[in-house]
Amino acid sequence: MNDSLWSMRIVNEGKISDILYKEIVFIVVDVVNYDIKAVIVAKNLIYYHLWILNVINLILEYVYFYFYFYFYFYFYFYFYFYFYFYFYFYFVILLRLNIINVGYYIKAEVNSIKVNKEDLKHIITYDETFVDVVLLK
Repeated sequence: MNDSLWSMRIVNEGKISDILYKEIVFIVVDVVNYDIKAVIVAKNLIYYHLWILNVINLILEYVYFYFYFYFYFYFYFYFYFYFYFYFYFYFVILLRLNIINVGYYIKAEVNSIKVNKEDLKHIITYDETFVDVVLLK
């Protein structure tokens, strides 16, 4: 079993862009024996969080520079928007670098599911539904 190559794939009903709004399934597959080692049903929220944070970041950037250039004599506003602008800015960077990951939560997990070898081959080669994520040994 240690010599077998494991493949982790994302299952999605439809196009890859729909992954933002639907539940997805992580499947860890032993591609030598065509044995599914784990099935994890999860919801992908990381890109949703990034999208929201990017919008917030743009708004805070606009407000921050607006107050900085036009109302800079109000120290409270300057400090307030300065702090929040850079907080969200670095938070988004950390999310993108996967230093912190708040986007995934696991709903269910089923281990060692046996499937038909031919069916698994067909599923793996169906690119619109499955996406390679990482290879495990």
